[in-house]
Amino acid sequence: MKIKLDKADESNAKEIHEMQMVSFKPLFEKYQGYEINHGNEKIMIEVGVP
Repeated sequence: MKIKLDKADESNAKEIHEMQMVSFKPLFEKYQGYEINHGNEKIMIEVGVP
């Protein structure tokens, strides 16, 4: 099996955010940790970060 990692950028931020929300949804529903759950985060794009 081969695994390839590509650096994320603005063009795939929405797709990554959707995967994150789906992945953490069960934990979010169980614990309702609005402040700490990654499934409740907003998309943030930092410009100029290496």
